[in-house]
Amino acid sequence: MGVRVLITQGDPSGIGPEVIVKAVRNLNKKERDNILLVGDRDIFIKAGWNSNLCSIIPTEVFGFRLIKSTSNAFSGKLSFKSLDVALKILESKRADALVTAPISKKSWDMAGIKYPGHTEYFRKKFGKDLLMCFNKDKMNFALLTEHIPLKDVSRYVTQHNIKLKITLLKEMISFFNFSKNPIILVAGLNPHCGDGGVIGMEEKKYIIPAIRAMKKSGVKVFGPYNPDDIFEKYFKMKANGAIFMYHEQLIPLLKVISKKNDIVHITWGLDFIRTSPAHGTAFDIAWKNIADETSMYKAIKTAMMLIRRKNSF
Repeated sequence: MGVRVLITQGDPSGIGPEVIVKAVRNLNKKERDNILLVGDRDIFIKAGWNSNLCSIIPTEVFGFRLIKSTSNAFSGKLSFKSLDVALKILESKRADALVTAPISKKSWDMAGIKYPGHTEYFRKKFGKDLLMCFNKDKMNFALLTEHIPLKDVSRYVTQHNIKLKITLLKEMISFFNFSKNPIILVAGLNPHCGDGGVIGMEEKKYIIPAIRAMKKSGVKVFGPYNPDDIFEKYFKMKANGAIFMYHEQLIPLLKVISKKNDIVHITWGLDFIRTSPAHGTAFDIAWKNIADETSMYKAIKTAMMLIRRKNSF
C-alpha cells in the first residue's frame, strides 16, 4: 500500500491504548505493516500489544506513572509528547497520516499545556485555517467554532468565518469524491434562527449574508436552518455536508444518529491527513477491556482511504 499511518496513544489513563490495540488487531497484515504506534511501550503492552501486531515508536516521560481512569499531569505530559514526536515525523515527510487517540483537556492543563485540544494546537503550530468535521458514510458535519465557552460563540459568527468554513467543507467533500459541486446546509445560531431578529441578530447580520455571498460564487449552500431540522432536510435535499455553529449544537445530534459508534473526526486543512475517533477518554470504562474500538478502527481506515485518494492525484 505504500503508506505510513501514525497512531498516537492519547491519554493513557483513558481508553485510547485499548481501542488502538483492538482496532489494529482488526486490520489485515498488509495494513498493520503500515501502522506505527507512538507512545509509551509499557502502556501499549498493558493494553494487549505485542511485537507481532505492529511497530512502536516509543516515547517516555521522566518519572511517569500510570494513574488509571482520571485526569492527571503525568498522562497530560505523555499524551502531548507522543503527539509532538508524531508531528516531527510527519513534518519530515516520513509518514502520511496521523490518527490521534483521545486526550484529556484537563490533563493537558494540569501538565501546563494551554491548548483545549488537538485542533487548536495544530492551528497555532502550523498557522493553518482548519475545519473540524465529523464523517459518517457520506454525511459530513462540520463546526464553525470548536472548544470555546458558549458565551464566546457569537463573537466568532462572522461572515468571514462562515465563508471560510463553507469553503473548507466544500474542498473536503470534493476530495472525498462525494460531489464536485456539493450541497451544503448551514445551521442558525439562535432559537428559531433568530425569528427575523426578534431572538438575536446574528442570522440577519452575518449568517444569511455569508450564505448569499457563497451562492453568488457558485456554491450550493442553503440555510440557516434550525439544528433539529437539518438531518431531515439533509436527506430530503440530498445534501453532502452541513455546518453547525458550536460544539454542543452538533455533538448530541451525532450521538443520536450513531448507534454503532462509527463516526470519524477529520481535521481538514493540514498538509497531512488527520483523523480520530469521535469520542473522548471515557475514564469511567477505561482499563476494563470493555471499550468499543469501532470509531478508532473507522478512523484508521478513513486515514488510509484519504492517503490513497491523495496519492492518486
